Amino acid sequence: MYQEKTIIPIAGGKGGIGKSLLTANLAVSLAKMGHKTVVVDLDLGGSNLHTFLGLPGDQPGIGNFIHARKNQINDYVVSTPWKNLLFIPGDCSTPFTGNINHNKKRLLIKNLLSIQCRYLLLDLGAGSSYNTLDFFRMSDRGIVITTPEITAINNMLGFLNNFVFRSIERSLSNKPHTHSALKEIFHYKSGPGKNLSVESILKEIIALDPDAATEIQKTCLRYRPRLILNMGRHPDDLNKIENTFAATRKLLSLYTDPFGFVFDDPAVRESINHGMPLVEYDENCIASRSISHIAQRIVYVWDKTLDEPDQALLNHTRKFYEFIQKDSRQQSTLRFITSPLRNILPNLFN
Repeated sequence: MYQEKTIIPIAGGKGGIGKSLLTANLAVSLAKMGHKTVVVDLDLGGSNLHTFLGLPGDQPGIGNFIHARKNQINDYVVSTPWKNLLFIPGDCSTPFTGNINHNKKRLLIKNLLSIQCRYLLLDLGAGSSYNTLDFFRMSDRGIVITTPEITAINNMLGFLNNFVFRSIERSLSNKPHTHSALKEIFHYKSGPGKNLSVESILKEIIALDPDAATEIQKTCLRYRPRLILNMGRHPDDLNKIENTFAATRKLLSLYTDPFGFVFDDPAVRESINHGMPLVEYDENCIASRSISHIAQRIVYVWDKTLDEPDQALLNHTRKFYEFIQKDSRQQSTLRFITSPLRNILPNLFN
């Protein structure tokens, strides 16, 4: 039975939040579940997705595609150790790949859309450059990653803020007069002490062009980003992003869905040092199991409208946390019991 391709751009407001690691491991997890998956390194100017897949970094990729005169994106597809997973590398040290012009970006997006697979995962660069925002706009539902730290949450909000206003601006690109007026609104309503919101934009645009105002509303309703909290230590960390939902609805007229929680885990660093995807290095560690749960949710609930907050996610995270605590107590008890025996019967433990 044919299933339509699902495109999942994965972004983050700042670096160091585990975006590429999660992208690589979600791709491996989906492939191991039997789904034909293609993962693309679109962190132009800072590509490193291959390291999280345990692959060499000397393969031609997006950088070569961008600078070549005639070719197809399929020319740069690389096989991986996993049956259902293909990989398209990034810039491979090609100079100035991060500064591609609009026409090259459109050509790249067109080629990416032509890729045949069940899941197309796009690892985007950190921040809110036009390139990153336009890649994120390739799907109605993309993933935004944050950690529980307030700086990461604020950067995530900044990304969503730029994403919405970029989407609105592009939706009016075929209306030169209204588009020019919109840019003026952006200019004088932005800045310290000012409150740029979709509602304030609509109030200005509706008097000028009612059809454009309707288009803006449709644009905001079209997108529904999914949020993943990475490096979490306690289920209560989910409460830290609850205000995000209210803020995006109020200021941006944008609905967001909590979609996953990945527990902080020392096995992550170990897997990187060993040059292996985490879900292969230790499939039973808490971070691997968190990522596998997200992959399952992608397969089964990705196209569904989720609640805010998502009670199923909250319940799963709390139960998993209780299991971790119980297991930790059991291990501590075992260490306490066996510690004296190590002194008495050392040969049994060697």
